[in-house]
Amino acid sequence: MTTSESRTATWNRPDRSVASANVTSFQKPPLEDQIASLFDEAKRERFESGYKSNFARQIEVMIDYHGEKVINIIANLILTDRANPDVADEALRWIGQMTNHHTQRSRRDLLERCLLQSKSIFVRDGAGLGLASMDDPDALPALEIAIGKEGNQELKEDLQSVFDQLIDTQNERAK
Repeated sequence: MTTSESRTATWNRPDRSVASANVTSFQKPPLEDQIASLFDEAKRERFESGYKSNFARQIEVMIDYHGEKVINIIANLILTDRANPDVADEALRWIGQMTNHHTQRSRRDLLERCLLQSKSIFVRDGAGLGLASMDDPDALPALEIAIGKEGNQELKEDLQSVFDQLIDTQNERAK
């Protein structure tokens, strides 16, 4: 009998109490800890433009499986400055490229919040690129505000390009 069979057999035997089973060793850490760990491990990963990183793939799987719960955890990590700015940038870029329609609004809200609230230029840039990938005209009001308050001229121009892209998308959809 293997170790797992032994534990299963002990668990299912009526003459043993539930208290004798050691299930704590099999429990996964809370979702918040799993996400924080992914972000922490990603600090050692090398991100290349145009290539989906292992980190980005893991975030996508987590969002596909747990949905809005993961998005809220990511928002909290990024907006409380507990996420490395380069890692946050990578996450936001790929979150914008996801095709999960169930989380579309939550993902857009995350990108808008990061664009408007983050002090990090890397985070704001990643959020802008994520919004460009989403190509969702509903982000126009947030982009307009962000452009008005952006202090970095290069990022301001990039955000203006995203704004123009979304205006074009809106006009195409209106036809």
